[in-house]
Amino acid sequence: MKEKPIETQIKTWLRRNGAWVQKVHSGAMRKVYTRRRGVNAGFSREHWVKLADSGTPDLLACINGYFVAIEVKKDAKEIETWKRKAETDRRSIVQHAQHHAIKAAGGRVIVVCSVEGLQKALEELEILRI
Repeated sequence: MKEKPIETQIKTWLRRNGAWVQKVHSGAMRKVYTRRRGVNAGFSREHWVKLADSGTPDLLACINGYFVAIEVKKDAKEIETWKRKAETDRRSIVQHAQHHAIKAAGGRVIVVCSVEGLQKALEELEILRI
């Protein structure tokens, strides 16, 4: 299964259980403005909009008063690979740095590949009270 359906399942489960959750889009997107009228009709200008910082976890949530950042991976094998690449892969390094910053600020970070994995992680952190 891909990450998107897993994210949707996690968001649905969290919202059903009273949590606030938001999907985070990182990177940048290109926006092209084209003048339709006037002296400069047809003139186009490109503009880049920066989204969240690179490495920001996929989902941000407030669960029972705790700030929880959730990184979603497609399966357990990908989680293990991601952990091993923490020191060599640029993306993994940036993600781990973001996770460290969140933890240093008092937040919690969870890396999961299913709703069941999320439930287990929340129980271990003593956040889940359902």
